[in-house]
Amino acid sequence: MTNVVTGHFDSTASLHKQIESLCLVDGQMNNDRFLSLYAGAIAECILDYEDWKEGLDEAFNLSKPFEDALDANQWRDNGYGSHAFMIDKDTELGRSLVRPYLDDNAGTSYVMLRDLMSSLKFLMGEENDFWSCLYDMTALVLVCEQCVHTLCDQVIDICIGDEAWSLGDCVQALGGLSGQYYAQSLGNQELGCSKDAVINHGFDFMIHSIMSEAMRLGMPDHAGVYTMLPANDTKNHVPFRRSEAVDLIATPLFKIFKVYDSDLRSMMIAKATGRMMAVASAGDSADMDCCVVTPLALSSMQGTYNHCLRGAFHA
Repeated sequence: MTNVVTGHFDSTASLHKQIESLCLVDGQMNNDRFLSLYAGAIAECILDYEDWKEGLDEAFNLSKPFEDALDANQWRDNGYGSHAFMIDKDTELGRSLVRPYLDDNAGTSYVMLRDLMSSLKFLMGEENDFWSCLYDMTALVLVCEQCVHTLCDQVIDICIGDEAWSLGDCVQALGGLSGQYYAQSLGNQELGCSKDAVINHGFDFMIHSIMSEAMRLGMPDHAGVYTMLPANDTKNHVPFRRSEAVDLIATPLFKIFKVYDSDLRSMMIAKATGRMMAVASAGDSADMDCCVVTPLALSSMQGTYNHCLRGAFHA
């Protein structure tokens, strides 16, 4: 994968070199990561379109209904493979890699997208499986961004505006709901002997998505990830009532975009949690300190995750 179009595609060639270096492991190309990184970069460019679905279909000369593009089974292998949080980590990295080449002018994004697609066509040819998978992954990034943005807006309008919740209440409710959905996704899978390892790593996957989103949007990073989390012998907070109220807002939104998979829903709600943390703690006149908002989110997520896992595996 070293023969990328160069010349006047200098930015594209530079980006490709970065992606390629991140995907090489002991001289072997990690094709799944290659796909995720490029999907993130392409999606970042398409987000400047007024109608991102139209931009997606135009860029790929392909169109799929959301339920086909967001079929999570295509990313899984033997029950537990590349799940949503791992995909999100790489697609967000792809988005961050392309941002230095973009600016506030939408035309720059259009040109970058054109050059990215041209160089990939030179690189990959007309391999249908590659383009179909890349379309699906890019669609996932775009749907995720739309869902997270809309969910946060609606939670602020309904829960804060109508129900007089605080920002802390919203953060707790979203964190708890993310943990609930992720526990549900694990309970639905045949994990076998890998169950304990998957459960132990699951919390860390959720933490990464939440904290990355919060800090990307301006939350100070001087608080440690595990700051003020409860000790193992402390009862975690399980905000079921508030999480259920947020779920009533989220479920119709997920149905609109055909997001039916619990793993995908958990990842999107985790990112919404991080975004709400940034709303609460970013800026010079923040409503909450990051040392307060971080344990609010993570302790409720951890408490609900552990509580629901006990129900999923011991029912």
